[in-house]
Amino acid sequence: MQTIARTLAGGGGEEPPPDPGSQSQDPQWIRDTFNIALERAPRPPGGPGEPNGPGGSGGPGELAIPPNHLIPIQLAGEIKQAGMTPQPFDGERTKVEAFLRELRLYMMANQGVPGFESPIRRVAIALTFIKGPKVDGWVEAMLQAIEQLHPIQDNVKYTYTDFLHHFQTQFTDSTKQETAQVALDKHHFKFPFINQYISDFETLVRKAGYTVGSREMMNYFLKGLKTAPDVMERVVKKIPTDYQDLKDKAVAVVKAQQLLQAMRASTDTPIFRPLQ
Repeated sequence: MQTIARTLAGGGGEEPPPDPGSQSQDPQWIRDTFNIALERAPRPPGGPGEPNGPGGSGGPGELAIPPNHLIPIQLAGEIKQAGMTPQPFDGERTKVEAFLRELRLYMMANQGVPGFESPIRRVAIALTFIKGPKVDGWVEAMLQAIEQLHPIQDNVKYTYTDFLHHFQTQFTDSTKQETAQVALDKHHFKFPFINQYISDFETLVRKAGYTVGSREMMNYFLKGLKTAPDVMERVVKKIPTDYQDLKDKAVAVVKAQQLLQAMRASTDTPIFRPLQ
């Protein structure tokens, strides 16, 4: 500690160095020390690297300040926001899921960006994407609520998740499940677009509230294949064990049918012969 005190005080003077405990409380002493170390002020005789000073010929055990310890540390550059901002939500209930998905992606893309780690600020950011006559009153009520939160004690993850819960409760389409059920009853396979059939089917099943992989879901899948009786018959004959197996077998059967049709078309194509 005496070596550090002498080094920072620029020892070698007639007066003893100040007590280290008092030096650490003196802002002017700290500024003088760094000005000397960074050569912004003249170095007193006996300072580091000079005769009778630390790192000089003053005796063993006294070391100069390492040069790399005096290099100013650059402040990190500003981290810019990433990703596309969500499309503004104007109260259209059929767009709730799309808005929440875009909001989740936006927040995830900006993890680590200053400000985005604060749950309270996340709520404020989300509110900037909710605008329009149908939602302005709700936004104002939420804004007043977060203004009453404690900036530290209430700045917890639950604040943001609770906001999302209130948003979904307020704007989720209450008729979504019934609408999806009607669409599911009308959903049919159109040969040969099996992948599109599966994608649309799974979306409707989730919206209608069915358990993915359930027997009821498999029955609806087969029902949609009735527009292609030969495909449905071959799939059923393979005795699928679960929903994933059912999908795989349906894809395989459709591909086989496509290949067969392509082979037939190639053999039926008339050969062009030039006139003799």
